[in-house]
Amino acid sequence: MIDCRIEKDMQRKSVCIATFNGEKYIIQQLISILSQLAEDDEVIISDDSSTDATLTLIRKLNDPRVRIFANNKFHSPIYNFEFCLTKTTGDIIFFSDQDDIWLPEKVRDIMKVFKKDPDVTLVASNARIIDFEGEMISGSFYHPGFRFTSRVLENVIKNRFLGCSIAMRRSMLQIVIPFPSRIPMHDSWLGIMNQLFGKVHFINTPLIAFRQHEVNYHPTVRTGIIRILTWRWHLIKAIFWRMLTLRFRALAKRFICDLYSTS
Repeated sequence: MIDCRIEKDMQRKSVCIATFNGEKYIIQQLISILSQLAEDDEVIISDDSSTDATLTLIRKLNDPRVRIFANNKFHSPIYNFEFCLTKTTGDIIFFSDQDDIWLPEKVRDIMKVFKKDPDVTLVASNARIIDFEGEMISGSFYHPGFRFTSRVLENVIKNRFLGCSIAMRRSMLQIVIPFPSRIPMHDSWLGIMNQLFGKVHFINTPLIAFRQHEVNYHPTVRTGIIRILTWRWHLIKAIFWRMLTLRFRALAKRFICDLYSTS
């Protein structure tokens, strides 16, 4: 007999948005998201001490699905997203930037993958690139000839995961949280952990419009090679220690279970 209650719970969705001074685009983004969510889904807003009208505008939407956590002082989108994750209640967790636009088929197409393959723990997608006015720059985030892969070594060398395009099963929270300190970004961490302990699926179809503008895009800025190597080293260490920690937990749990079963 099918447990309808469990089936319904498996379809609940949470959307994580880490905001900071996002008044210019946040409402357009929220409208594109909320139009795809059910009544029992949720949007978690974690605001990193915005000084503009971001929260005022969000509150004016007066949508009960939107839960706001204000006055945070992370000063980092990485740990702002981590906090956001801890406040979710849905089984499928979507990540969203504050200034993009979700295309109408995003939630539908991603949920199809999760429902079709229970082993998939993370779904990533391609994206269109738009400018600050919403005009399309490119039909694909990935340049011609660039091959998406979720393999660990390739993503340590060069991250393939676009954080604002991904969705993840709640079951992976115990693997990815807490975020290690000094990781370069949360998207590479999430992608690699899901590759190691779950299953990654990539949809090579744009499901969001990724906005590049004067605030988030600086094509002339080059990150120094020393800093890049430092980031990679911290990421490798974080992966290694998390694997050891999870292995130790599994062994400890097995030992305790065996102990109780023989007592």
